[in-house]
Amino acid sequence: MNLADFKEFEDAPAFSLMKTSFVPITCIFDDIYFINNSRLTFLRMKQHLQLLEDTEILPILGSDTYSYLKEELSKPEPDSKVYRILPYIRKPLVLLASAMLMEESAADLTDNGLYFTAVSAVHVNDTEHKPSSPERISILSMRNRNLGNSYLDLLRSYLSANPWDWPDTPISTGKLFRRSNTDKKTFWA
Repeated sequence: MNLADFKEFEDAPAFSLMKTSFVPITCIFDDIYFINNSRLTFLRMKQHLQLLEDTEILPILGSDTYSYLKEELSKPEPDSKVYRILPYIRKPLVLLASAMLMEESAADLTDNGLYFTAVSAVHVNDTEHKPSSPERISILSMRNRNLGNSYLDLLRSYLSANPWDWPDTPISTGKLFRRSNTDKKTFWA
């Protein structure tokens, strides 16, 4: 937004990477998953966002569509169909990246961003800081992972419902089986 004040940044490779990112700035991430616009938390997520782009989004979109989207995002005014698909790409990226960071750091993402303690009220205005429980972190990361996978399914549905906009995407059926095999036997005939 303040590019006129920082002309040298416009030619920097970091600006090109930021422009073509599906989640380029903190406020977009924060609109989907609240991190109180923490720039540090967002920067910690960048490696996870890139990993998820490569392993989850690229196979769903296909290399032609993925390249097209990246090319359009680098333009001053991308095609309108790019704006329509972005929410379907951003939501799973954000939720899965937040789950990955919580699992990796064993920390909760609260209103202070990446935070290693939980706050519980002791008195009316007093608070006591104590560590977030591993169970809470596990539950939150599992919830975000499940929501992210659900949004990946919505992305697949969007692509199949709009083949005239995205003709080069491979036909995706999602995950073949989604079930827990814990304490279950599987028989294939």
